[in-house]
Amino acid sequence: MTVSLPANEWWASLPKTPVSADLVIRDPAGRVLFCRTTYRPTWWVIGGVAEYGEPPAACARREGQEELGIDLQIGRLLVAHHQVRPGLVMFSFAFDAGVIDPDLTKLTLDPGEIAEVAWFPPDRFPADLGPWHARRYRAAINALGDGSTAYLEDTEPEPDPL
Repeated sequence: MTVSLPANEWWASLPKTPVSADLVIRDPAGRVLFCRTTYRPTWWVIGGVAEYGEPPAACARREGQEELGIDLQIGRLLVAHHQVRPGLVMFSFAFDAGVIDPDLTKLTLDPGEIAEVAWFPPDRFPADLGPWHARRYRAAINALGDGSTAYLEDTEPEPDPL
C-alpha cells in the first residue's frame, strides 16, 4: 500500500545531503594554493561546507572571503564529486577561482580556521592529501587545461582524516 504525504512532509522526509565548495586558486606560475586548517592534520584547498540554501558558487566566494580575506571572482565549475562518507552522502564542487598574486603576505588569514597556506606545483600536491581530495584536485587541474568539467563518484567510504 502506498501512502501519499502532503508535499511539505514528503520534502522533509528526503535525505539531507551536505554540499561543499573548493576553490582552485593559482598563481601566475600555475601553482595551486593549499591550506592547513586549525582543525585538520592534512593539507586541503580553500573551501568549506555550504550554509542552508547557499549555492555552491556563493559558498566558494564566501569561503575565500572568510579564510583568505579576499573577494574572488568564482569562475566555471571544474569538478562535481559525489561521495559516500560515514553516515552520509555528500556533493563537493571545485571551482576555478582564478590567478592571484603569489605574495601570500597579502592575504588576511582567518586565524581561527587557517594555520598556514602554501603554493604547490600542480604535479606535486601535498603528500598527505587524502586519496579522494587528491583525485578531485588533479581532475580540477586537468579540467583547467582541457576546458572540461569532471564528474567523480566515490561510493565506498574513504577513511575520514579528521
